Amino acid sequence: MGVLVFNAADGRLTRRGGEQGSVALRPQAAMLLQLLLSQREQVISRESLISAIWHDGRVVDYEAGLAALISELRSAMEGLAPGSGKWVETIPRRGLRLSFPETDPPDQDSVGGEHKARHQAIRYWVVGTMSALMVAALLFTINWQKPTSVVAGLQAGGTVAILPFQSLGASESEARFDLIAADRFLGSLWSAQLEGVSILGRASVQPYASRDDLVAALAADLSVDWIVEGSVTLDADHRGVLEARLLNVPGGHVVWSDARSVGDEGQPGVGEGAGELADRLASVWRSAMRGN
Repeated sequence: MGVLVFNAADGRLTRRGGEQGSVALRPQAAMLLQLLLSQREQVISRESLISAIWHDGRVVDYEAGLAALISELRSAMEGLAPGSGKWVETIPRRGLRLSFPETDPPDQDSVGGEHKARHQAIRYWVVGTMSALMVAALLFTINWQKPTSVVAGLQAGGTVAILPFQSLGASESEARFDLIAADRFLGSLWSAQLEGVSILGRASVQPYASRDDLVAALAADLSVDWIVEGSVTLDADHRGVLEARLLNVPGGHVVWSDARSVGDEGQPGVGEGAGELADRLASVWRSAMRGN
């Protein structure tokens, strides 16, 4: 892979010459890279990748799982060769493509520039790995075979409270991505006009934000049936993972969850990504109401 060498036998990714060590990819991330290498310069559909990686039939949120693997792979590549993460290209509405040069990219103009690039690459690697692990941990704990009671609850509609999303990662921007994500999610879900569903936003929820019994208080005072919470995990360049969850009240059990990459080339920003997640929830909810 240009300046990088991938060993499919042990899933280890190394830079030629070994100056910056190597990275042992998790099995699923290694499988993703192997699939991309097998069809270099060709666009592989997300459906094909999902089918090959999760061929064992486990029930997970495949789209969110694939997004986490892509983020992990790009971060590992960046840690060894700055700029190489861009070799994994997202082709909008089509899939992924691996495209890389045959030779080592030009050296930095100065020692100072090289030091800065390596420092930034290490930061990307740490943040990207943490983001991938957090998303992966959630994916393995959620059971997507929804019980009948949950479907019945969705069919009945109810009142939804949208909480500010939690900001994670290394982004030092003054932009309030936690509020941007929550507000865009609320707007998109409201635009869906789900029958029998009413939505409460920041103004209604804010007075309860510091309470330890937040869920119980919202249920008792505002008759809330559902809560949407989420997280925004971004690196310094505002690239990362956006995640949203729907919880029932008062139990607080997760009944729906989804995630997607944001900020990378070809990927939406935080606001647009939150809107897409809200559209996905609306689609699931609408299907439940129709008894599908």
